[in-house]
Amino acid sequence: MAKAIIRHNLPFSDVEYEGVREVHSFLNSTVKTISRNIAKVVVLRLYHDKMEIVKNELQAIPNRICVVDPLIEHFKMIDSFLCDGDFVHIRCANHILNVVVKAGLKTIESAIFNIRESIKYIKGSESRIVKFVECIKNLGLNMNGKLFQDMCTRWNFTYLMLDSAFPYRRAFSNFKLLDRDFKCCPSNDDWVEAEKIAKFLRPFYEITILFSGIHYPTANLHFHKFWKIHMLILEEKYSEDPNIKEIAIEMEKKFANYWEDDYSPIASMAVVLDPRYKLKLVKFCFKKLDPLTCNEKVSVVEDNLRRLFKEYKTTSDVEMVGSNSHGCDGEMLDDVEEFDMFESPC
Repeated sequence: MAKAIIRHNLPFSDVEYEGVREVHSFLNSTVKTISRNIAKVVVLRLYHDKMEIVKNELQAIPNRICVVDPLIEHFKMIDSFLCDGDFVHIRCANHILNVVVKAGLKTIESAIFNIRESIKYIKGSESRIVKFVECIKNLGLNMNGKLFQDMCTRWNFTYLMLDSAFPYRRAFSNFKLLDRDFKCCPSNDDWVEAEKIAKFLRPFYEITILFSGIHYPTANLHFHKFWKIHMLILEEKYSEDPNIKEIAIEMEKKFANYWEDDYSPIASMAVVLDPRYKLKLVKFCFKKLDPLTCNEKVSVVEDNLRRLFKEYKTTSDVEMVGSNSHGCDGEMLDDVEEFDMFESPC
C-alpha cells in the first residue's frame, strides 16, 4: 500500500476506506489492516531508504554534478564540494520572478478588475459563452484564441487573461447590449490601462517561459535575463503612468530582497563561460547599472572564476571539454542589442 500511495499520490487515509479494506480482505482473509499513521511511517521509511541509496550512488561518481537540498548538507559534511560549497546554491529563477511580479500586481487590482470579472461572468455559463461567440462573429472578428481566466495563484495567467481579451474588446461592448445583467463591461480607460500593464508584463512572461525550457541549457541565460528585468523595473519607476510606476516600485523592493544588483555569482560565472559573451557581457551589464561600481563587481566575478578553476586544476586530472549552447540562438541576442557596439573601458 505504501508504494501505491507514493506512485499514485494517494492520501494516507486511503488505507482506512472500507472499500479498500474489503478488497484486501477478499484477496487475503488473514490480512491485517493498518491505520493512516502506520502508512505514513512506512512511506517515510521507504523515502529515507531510497535517499541513502541515492547518496551512496552520487558519492561514488567521480565527475562534478549539480545537487539540490537536502543533499547539499550531506555533501558538505563529507567535504565533496569545490570551494567549500560556496557556488552550489542558486535560487530558483522562476520562483523569484513569480514573487517579484505578484508583489507588483497587488497594487493594480482595481485597474484590471472589470476585465477579470467580465471574463469570469461570460465563462460562468454556457449560454453566455454562446452569446459572446455570436458577438465575435457579428463583428467579423477572428477567433484565434480562447479567453483565459485569471488565477490568483499564478501571475502569468493575469498576463494571459489580458493578452487574450484585447482582440475581443469590441465584443465585450456588444455583449453588454445583449445581456442586461452584464454590469462589469470594461471601459475604454480600462482597456488603455490594461494594455500598458500587459506590455510591462510581457518580458516577465517571455523570460519565465525561456527559463522553463528543457531542450536547451538555461544556466547561461540567468544573468542577462535578470539584468534585463532589473533595467526594466528601474526604468518604469519613473513612468508617467501611476499604475506602472507603483508596480515597478513594489517589484524593485522584492527584487532587491533576492538579487540586489549582482544576480548571484553563479549566474555571472555561467554567462562568462558562454563563448558568445564571456566577461564582456558582464562588464556591459554592470556598467549599464552603475559605472562607478562596475570594476569592483567584475573583479569579484574574475576572482570567483580563478578560485573555481584553481580547485578544479588541483583536484582533477580530467580534461574538461565544453559544448556549444543551443536551443535559443537568435532569441537571446535581442536583449543586448547594444552589446555588439560595446567597448568597455572597465
